[in-house]
Amino acid sequence: MKKLSHSLLVVVFLVFSMLNNKISAEGFDEKKEVIASGDMCSVVNIGDYAIPTPLSEKSEMDEDTISTENIGSIDAQTSLYVNLSNQGAVYMEKGCYEEAVDVLKKAIELKPEMHQAYINLANTYYHMEKYRDSINASKAALNINPDDARAYGNLGNAYYALGKKRKAKESYQNALELFKKEKNYEGVRKIKKYLKR
Repeated sequence: MKKLSHSLLVVVFLVFSMLNNKISAEGFDEKKEVIASGDMCSVVNIGDYAIPTPLSEKSEMDEDTISTENIGSIDAQTSLYVNLSNQGAVYMEKGCYEEAVDVLKKAIELKPEMHQAYINLANTYYHMEKYRDSINASKAALNINPDDARAYGNLGNAYYALGKKRKAKESYQNALELFKKEKNYEGVRKIKKYLKR
């Protein structure tokens, strides 16, 4: 009975995660197939889903980092894409950059027409100080969705890090206008702070 209730809990969690288009940084620590046990980059595999385990402390993840396109009802391939994109974001948040890049590239290979994994990849490359790669991933996201404020924000951050202040300011201005249009006040606040630099 305990095994059945845990399985039911797993299914409910996965359905809830997919409906909300995100996977929490907290996962299950029960015995499943654990990769790199004890490593900061471990995950629990449950069927086709990889759920990050609680690593050392609760992660305060930025919702923009792990949100995905509003995809409504999804097929198995899209579901896997969403999972991989979110898993990559969690790896990035935990500082497991190589793992994040690997997972995000798999997501992109699976669904190159979707932009969320490119955004997460750009953010990961930025944290790795691979600014040119971050720019390329941001531009790829913008080629798919030219109205994504986060992609412009990532682009601005990478340009700024390379000392290209004019291009950074242009990217931030685009992000600011899109965040205002979306009524994303947290995004507006962040971008205004970046523009003051």
